[in-house]
Amino acid sequence: MLASDMNNREFTNPLNPDDLLHVEFYMHAPLDPNKSQVAGKVVYGETVPFVRIMRPGDNTSIIETPVRNDHKSRWPQRWLAFQMAEGMIEGAIDVPGWKIEEWAVINESQVHELKYLRFSTVEQIAGASDAQIQRLGIGGLGLREQARQALKDKYQSAARMELETRDRQIAELSAQLLEIKAMLKGTAPPPTPISSVVVEQPAPPPPQSQPHQRHLSPEHIEKMLQARREKKEKRERLRAIRKEKKEEMLRAQAAQPKA
Repeated sequence: MLASDMNNREFTNPLNPDDLLHVEFYMHAPLDPNKSQVAGKVVYGETVPFVRIMRPGDNTSIIETPVRNDHKSRWPQRWLAFQMAEGMIEGAIDVPGWKIEEWAVINESQVHELKYLRFSTVEQIAGASDAQIQRLGIGGLGLREQARQALKDKYQSAARMELETRDRQIAELSAQLLEIKAMLKGTAPPPTPISSVVVEQPAPPPPQSQPHQRHLSPEHIEKMLQARREKKEKRERLRAIRKEKKEEMLRAQAAQPKA
C-alpha cells in the first residue's frame, strides 16, 4: 500500500507519493571548489540541469542536486516540459498563442501533463481532435470546452476593448474639432451687413441672332423699343406724304376744264 493511500481505504484514485512533492528542474552553475582554490577566487562550473525537490510548506526538506536518471524516470512529464522549455529536444519551439502556464483554470500538475503531451497553448487544447483529447483522460473533453469558452471570452473582451478605444478616439477627435471651430469663430472678422454689400451688376451678354427678352438688359430693351417707335413714326410720315400727294392730284384733276 502506498503511503498516500492510508487515508484512502476505498482505493479510489490512488496517488503516487511523488505526485505530492514539489519538483522543479532548472539550469544551474554550481561552485567548483577545486578551481576556486587554484584560482584564489570564486569559480563556477559548467551550467547543468538541476532538480529542486521539497514537500510543499516544508522549507527544511529542500533537496537541490544535479539531475540523475532516476529523477527523469520519476517525473518524466516535468522533465520533458523542462527540456522543451530549454530547447533541449526537437519540437521545443515557441508556439505563438495563449500559454497554458498563463491559464488560471489549470494547476501546475496539469501544465506538466499537457506539456508532456506536447500541448503548449490554450489554442492547441481548444483545437484538439477527439483522438488527441482522449489522451488527457476523463476530463479531456471538459478541458477542451473550457479552453474554447476561455478563448471566446478573451477575444470578445479584446474586441470590446478595441471598440471602446475607437469610440474614445472618435470622441477626442470630435472634441478637438469643436475646439478648432470655436477658435476659428472667435478670430474670424464679423460678417458684413447685407445693406452695405455692393452687388456688382454683371456685364450685358453679347447680342444674339434671336435674343430672348429675359437675357437682355433694361438698356437694350429700351433701345429696341425706341427703334420700333422710330420705325413706326417713319411709316406714318410716309403714309401721310402719299395721302397728301394723292389729294393734290385729285384737286388738280378737278380744276381742269371739261371739254
